[in-house]
Amino acid sequence: MNFLSYICIKTNQPARVGKFGEPVAEKTEFGWTIISKGSEIDYTALLLTQTNHSDYEELCRLDVLGLEDRPEHDQQSVYTEFREQLVRSKEGWHETGLPWKGNHPNLPNHKEGSLKRLTNLTRKLQKTELSKTYGEIINEQQNNGIMEEAPESPIGTEFYIPHKPAVRESAQSTKLRIVYDASARAHPDAPSLNECLNAGPALQNRLWDVLVRMRFHPVALAGDLKQAFLQVRIKEADRDALRFH
Repeated sequence: MNFLSYICIKTNQPARVGKFGEPVAEKTEFGWTIISKGSEIDYTALLLTQTNHSDYEELCRLDVLGLEDRPEHDQQSVYTEFREQLVRSKEGWHETGLPWKGNHPNLPNHKEGSLKRLTNLTRKLQKTELSKTYGEIINEQQNNGIMEEAPESPIGTEFYIPHKPAVRESAQSTKLRIVYDASARAHPDAPSLNECLNAGPALQNRLWDVLVRMRFHPVALAGDLKQAFLQVRIKEADRDALRFH
């Protein structure tokens, strides 16, 4: 921390200084902070270095310090396009399109492979007695508008995504989730849906930012958004790429 940053979080409360050699405590916006051991400087261990103004600016850039809100992995155009096309309906849904790569290869629909995996899935669910629960999840998501029945004739790129159960007995709320396999391929030389889409930046809040921000206020409120990733709708032109049996 440099001196200017320290001034921003320092309070007017006097420091607590102990005996010689003991730590010194300063009251900051983050609480009591130990800033010195209270001992003399050992000049025999000092090293001398030289730098210039440009090097200093480079070290203090916001992105170097991890404070700049920006997309990762050089996907600025993907992030910008995502922000531009993100809209919110009157019902409260956020809606966006799929981030297709501009030069992605031809994507086979994987219809036969999806049906084959559905047959194996049905057999597995019957053995584990999860068929009823699995069906209830699909029916609930359909009733809540998370998924819809697909029309027979697609209007855009068509792809069928296989799915499978993910069971966590230790989970407090959702013990069974349906996981969709967007890395599936129609044949070994075919691309997957994931390979045809840009990954884009992570959209979750960074835990460090949340923890630091909470220290500036006396009361913290926490909430949980139910099925957060299912609350974003896909534009109709791209929905046929998210079909499943």
